[in-house]
Amino acid sequence: MVELQVHELKGVNAPELRSQVDLLLFQAFPCKTPQMDSEDAITHSCLTAHPHTALSLPAIEALSVDPILFAQVPVLNTVLTKLISFIDAAPDELSKAELKQTLAQSMVPYLKTRFASTKANSSLPSASKTSLVAWSKTTVTLVDALPVSELFPLVDMWRLAILDPVVGTWCASTIAKPDTNPIFAFLTKAAWAVNNPASNSRNFILTMLRLLSNAFSSSDITRQLLSDIPAAGEHVSPRSRTTDVLISTLLHENAAVRTAAASLVFNVAAYLQKGRVNKERNPGADEEIVEDGDWEVELISSVIEALGRETGSEEVGP
Repeated sequence: MVELQVHELKGVNAPELRSQVDLLLFQAFPCKTPQMDSEDAITHSCLTAHPHTALSLPAIEALSVDPILFAQVPVLNTVLTKLISFIDAAPDELSKAELKQTLAQSMVPYLKTRFASTKANSSLPSASKTSLVAWSKTTVTLVDALPVSELFPLVDMWRLAILDPVVGTWCASTIAKPDTNPIFAFLTKAAWAVNNPASNSRNFILTMLRLLSNAFSSSDITRQLLSDIPAAGEHVSPRSRTTDVLISTLLHENAAVRTAAASLVFNVAAYLQKGRVNKERNPGADEEIVEDGDWEVELISSVIEALGRETGSEEVGP
């Protein structure tokens, strides 16, 4: 292999170093509009297109960046019966009748009507704000009252509900409020569960990963889940909690959990890639993603480690 030196930096020259680093970044991900910054250093976000962008790569371009979704509809009466049995066994101070009424007379009937068919239909009913508030109040109460091993039927209901765009938008507006937002409440519990293997939380974690994957059907809630800004009164950001859950489950002992985690990490990567492509094609468009190299390297390192350890999947070969 012939090594070719393209540049040598001599002495202390900050503008030149900055320019060469920008050129290196441009080689990795070029774009199209030439400009110069205040110190005449070329930036990688505004250069003439690299010749590689003109290559015809149909196989790569055909790869879908649509999120992997888990839209299977379970027997909802069975899910409800299981959850009610857990509620009945909970401490007596819980308002059991009210909780069961909200689930049985509001949330489950909505899910049955909304997801009665897998065919897209613009006339399908969406959840109302009043219903969402009631469901969320019930959910947060149960998250606090039930052990993590008994929460999976409730998570499964929200796994479906989040596919309703109205639900996704509403959840995004309250994602940073654990006292009102079901997704954040589940996420906080999941971050605890992955660090406490004795909690018997396999079903909860598996269903939670599928819920998080379905959350990528909504760009609003995706942005919130990947936000690195903690909510008021919180010291951990939604992205940190999501990352903790994702990295831990990529290395989980259960193959189904690892598969669900792989789907979620694909959705994260696809979302970031889609944002970069949109930025390339529309330089003046509003930013939808915030680049964070350290965080992305952390995720990539976890994926590589997971692939190296994987022995139970036919899709992962030597």
